[in-house]
Amino acid sequence: MITASGGTPETTVGDHRRAASRGPQVPHWRPAFMVIGVSIDVIIGMVILQALAMDRSLGPRFNIPAGSITVCSFAAFIAATPVLERAVFPLWCRATGALPTPMKRVGLGHFVNIAGMVVAALVERRRLGIVSVHHGANEAPEWVTPMSVLWLLIPLGLVGAGEACISRACRRFLLLWGSISAVSTVFVDVVRRVTTWLPGNINLGRLDNLYWALAVTATVNSGYFLICVLLYKSSK
Repeated sequence: MITASGGTPETTVGDHRRAASRGPQVPHWRPAFMVIGVSIDVIIGMVILQALAMDRSLGPRFNIPAGSITVCSFAAFIAATPVLERAVFPLWCRATGALPTPMKRVGLGHFVNIAGMVVAALVERRRLGIVSVHHGANEAPEWVTPMSVLWLLIPLGLVGAGEACISRACRRFLLLWGSISAVSTVFVDVVRRVTTWLPGNINLGRLDNLYWALAVTATVNSGYFLICVLLYKSSK
């Protein structure tokens, strides 16, 4: 809207709402969201390999399809959204006197996602430990680890909840998924070429090392995001 007096644009309530919906206007925010997005995408892809090598039976007649295990991450994303809005954030408001800002929600999402990566590494380390005590099992690509695939629900649930925190705070994060998928594919290809973590037989690999590397990278990335936030606040 243009004022009649000076010709300067007037800021309307709709402008404020649109600006808020775009999320925190932090300079250089894109790399921070790209790194966390690649980490999420890689984990969701890798758990399918883990599921193929784990016990997927639910009762005597039903096996969980390995590819469908990733649905748990999306289910956690959907379930976490109302829980955050109706329970977690109101409790936050009671404790602090104010609702968390979009930047704080993104920071919470970073923390939860890092926790998911750490749990994913611990689950895979446990699986590899079981493989190591069965002589010759690591040389059999189709050998199924006697460990329930339901263990994967924990890291997937954390990753989905963390993604819900970030996506609700900054809708621009959702617009990056096309680029994130391409970058994560390149990342996994590079890891295959320069390390021995992802061989054809997952029982001979070190997928846990990949998860640890993602957790460390995400932690450094959280520090970068915090610096961006501090610089943004100091410039206001």
